[in-house]
Amino acid sequence: LVYPIFFMTLHNLLNMHFVFDDQKICIQYHLKDWGMPFTKQPSEKQKLTSKLLRYEGWEVLDLSQVDFKNWETEERLTNIKEWLLAAKSKQVERGLIKDKWEPPL
Repeated sequence: LVYPIFFMTLHNLLNMHFVFDDQKICIQYHLKDWGMPFTKQPSEKQKLTSKLLRYEGWEVLDLSQVDFKNWETEERLTNIKEWLLAAKSKQVERGLIKDKWEPPL
């Protein structure tokens, strides 16, 4: 995990934010302005991309702007780092990525 692609479209249909394409890891960031009226949380329709990507072996974190803003700075860093490490270990278990980095031939 180095740096994510900030915006990516897959199959000309699914928009993704903060994508680690080689590892099939993605963070979907949902803005509160596009959320449900009272809770400002993402709707099931907005989470549809995440559900569909999971069938293709992706690990996806649905993160709303409301939740992200409620965390302190240290909480933001630790929560996202822990999730990324857990997602990477799941992808290693599935055999989608290798645990150790190997130089290309």
